[in-house]
Amino acid sequence: MPHASHPKRKADEQSSSATAQRLSESSPAKGNVGASHHTGISSSMAVDRFVRVAHHVIHHWHHFTPEQRAQHLFEAAVAELQPLGVPVPSLLLTDLGATTYGEFRRSTWTLALCSRAFAIPKPDAEAAANLADTVYHETRHCEQFFRVAQLEANRLSSVDALAAALYLPKNVAVEACACPLNADGAKGQEAQQWYQANYGAGAVKHGKAEEDIETVGKALDDARNHFYESARKYGIDPQMLENADDPKALLDAAPHGRDEVLKAMIAYARLSQKYIETKDNYLNATEKDAFETGALVKARYLRKQV
Repeated sequence: MPHASHPKRKADEQSSSATAQRLSESSPAKGNVGASHHTGISSSMAVDRFVRVAHHVIHHWHHFTPEQRAQHLFEAAVAELQPLGVPVPSLLLTDLGATTYGEFRRSTWTLALCSRAFAIPKPDAEAAANLADTVYHETRHCEQFFRVAQLEANRLSSVDALAAALYLPKNVAVEACACPLNADGAKGQEAQQWYQANYGAGAVKHGKAEEDIETVGKALDDARNHFYESARKYGIDPQMLENADDPKALLDAAPHGRDEVLKAMIAYARLSQKYIETKDNYLNATEKDAFETGALVKARYLRKQV
């Protein structure tokens, strides 16, 4: 049964999603972290530089305040944008809700991170890798939207027209117009796919998928919590039950609660499958690329563990 305890990254109509670490665990990026065609901040050198800083921040976690932890990771990520000419977004550390750990808001050029994620005791390696993944995933969205703006600067006649068409701050549109992107190169071809996903033919479908995944994700979290509470009420370890090859043996050890726990477990399993199916509609070209980039960070981070 898929795990559903991983918070997800969120997007609204003018933001682009990411923690969802639940999503990243089941995204296509898992099998593609060795790809050699990564551009921009997903290049190996950029990822390695960021991972070194992430390792330092996690290692010295208790030496920093929650705000400093977020700031250090943010600065390390956006430092990779600067050589590319991408305007640096502002950082917003705030409560993004129970299941969202990060989002990039293109209309205000803001990278929002969940304050709760940085206020916890020192995370273990997996949680730390997921946190680094989230920060870099959202930073990749910043790069994506700027590259789309550079591409569209070839077509639109003015800064105001570009800002209005792409829902961008005017200062970002100014920078994009100053350095338009060649549509024929590798970066330009990627930007064309991202444009279609967010503004073209795929935009309406993706917007509906965002709404669906938010609804199903909330239902999945509720189902998981109910399943865990039911199991614990009868002295059963829910994680052991969830991962057991033969859950029936564990259920039989608590005959009085067997039916209740089994019912909750089945509901959780069904919603887990529905979430995976909904995720397939959600992962447009922009999200797939950002998840691949985040997966590179996660893989490099865990490889550096000592």
